[in-house]
Amino acid sequence: IGSWGTNSIWKIPAGTTTASKWIDVSGTGPLLGVLADEKSGRLLVCKAGVKTFDLKTGAPREALTIPTANPFCNDLAVRNDGSIYVTDTNGAKVFMFAKGKTEALQVASDPLLAGIDGLAFLNDPDKLYVNTVTTSKLLRLDLAKDGKVNKITELKLSRPLQGPDGMRAV
Repeated sequence: IGSWGTNSIWKIPAGTTTASKWIDVSGTGPLLGVLADEKSGRLLVCKAGVKTFDLKTGAPREALTIPTANPFCNDLAVRNDGSIYVTDTNGAKVFMFAKGKTEALQVASDPLLAGIDGLAFLNDPDKLYVNTVTTSKLLRLDLAKDGKVNKITELKLSRPLQGPDGMRAV
């Protein structure tokens, strides 16, 4: 559990009902999205760029850089090839860390992405779904083989969203 107010990650051990402070992530930028990537054994945390921690021990691992002024990393998703996608809410951009890379590549920038927040892959690794917290949109991003966005489609919903935040495939 990411705690903006305490700049820390909290954990509820299996079989218990009480959360305890686990990882201190003090430093520059707000603490936002948190994603357990079980395949890589890492906890991914939006904190200015992306900080990674060992999923079992909480020990710090990599610091991943988003090459833009004042990135507002808000949420993360992992593609089946191990690449990490992040949203930059204030910049209306999507960045990708190719597997093993520590610096992101900008893969999308568009006015439709204003307020971009949550993102998730469903069954198709070439389609990334995102929501926008400020404009209340749900979008599908079609990805090329290199991971860059080649088409953005606004999805029409049966009823409007209002300030959607975060998103995970279930």
